[in-house]
Amino acid sequence: MFENCSEIRSYFSDYLDGECSRQVFRSVQFHLTYCASCRSELERCEMLEADLRALPRQRVSPELALRLRVAL
Repeated sequence: MFENCSEIRSYFSDYLDGECSRQVFRSVQFHLTYCASCRSELERCEMLEADLRALPRQRVSPELALRLRVAL
């Protein structure tokens, strides 16, 4: 399904979030079985995601929250 590692890596975020199709999920898993470089890159993505989740959440003022909602 995929031509190269960079194409596989473009799906890492969706893969980690469980947001990719079943076919993409299987293709990524198959590729990871044989590609140490992509496995290593996926581990880095997982560590980065875990580090970001561990950051404390910042509260924004109600005024800023409203402006952001309006802007969206």
